Amino acid sequence: MDIARYADEVDHKIRPVLWSERDGDTVRFACRPKLVGLRQPKVVQWVRRRGNRIDIGLEPRPRNRIAHATAQFRAGFEFRPVDEGTRVIRTLEFDFAPWAKPLAEPLFDRKLEPEVREEIAAAKAYLEQ
Repeated sequence: MDIARYADEVDHKIRPVLWSERDGDTVRFACRPKLVGLRQPKVVQWVRRRGNRIDIGLEPRPRNRIAHATAQFRAGFEFRPVDEGTRVIRTLEFDFAPWAKPLAEPLFDRKLEPEVREEIAAAKAYLEQ
């Protein structure tokens, strides 16, 4: 639940982390994400751990006016034990506003999957240290 360390060592898409605060199993943080090669406006997100899941979302307006006007965002991890170790299911969901969809969807379809594969590989290496 150390989001700054996670950003530095695993998920470079959410760097830089501007601030973070933890309350139990929930972390709220601000970052200037870089998705599909493009620096995004500052967003405030929450990360919540629940058993074998980690859910991620955007704080509501007014904190994320630009982000909410562009897209709805949900993400998460689900962990399941399997014979070979642990299966991780990583989800990222973007529901783009009609005005942004023609530009954003093709770009995200083409470039986001390699970024997520890099994140998962870095997470695996980090956890196996």
